[in-house]
Amino acid sequence: MQKILVILIFICLNFSISCRTKNNEYITVALPEKFSSFDTLTSTASDAAAERVRNLMFNSLVRKNEKFEYVGELAKEIQPSQEGKVITFILREDVKFNNGKEFTSADVKYTFDELFKSNGYKSGAFFDTVDDKRVRHINSIETPDSKTVVFILSRASLQNQLLSNLVAIPIIPEGTFEQQKNQPVGSGAFRFVNFDQSQNIVELAANPEYWD
Repeated sequence: MQKILVILIFICLNFSISCRTKNNEYITVALPEKFSSFDTLTSTASDAAAERVRNLMFNSLVRKNEKFEYVGELAKEIQPSQEGKVITFILREDVKFNNGKEFTSADVKYTFDELFKSNGYKSGAFFDTVDDKRVRHINSIETPDSKTVVFILSRASLQNQLLSNLVAIPIIPEGTFEQQKNQPVGSGAFRFVNFDQSQNIVELAANPEYWD
């Protein structure tokens, strides 16, 4: 719980969000900007307010540390191949989503399948335009077992760009795409309780399954 409160204080101080605690387990977040959806994975435009809430409820495969190095978040190991076109992620074994589902490689594959199908603004970071055609950075994503994800890139020079792009992608549990807009499910420090759209207030509760 101490780690969760530290996260909350940091976000309130740094993002101009009004936060109020009901007790040690619930918080209310009053956002300065309006937003219409919690889905930051497949949305068609950037939404700063939704991203701020996303950071409380979701995790990504990769994050940047205090030295601005790319390190694992939901991944405990990042293993680039020698030639650079293949990056293998070994996933943490202690992560559950706030609906109680265990985090596996299938969730990562599902997340990126939905991202690319959506053609939203975040998916654009994983494509180049060549001769007026969209060319994917990722040739394929493989899941050899439940705790291993392998990204096969179209060229080795995309390795650092991939890691940078992964920071912004919230991993969602398999089969939950439709509910993410209004009833988001993630693996972060807090879980969704309620959204009062008229007041632009989000109520969150501490995630009892939080792993960090």
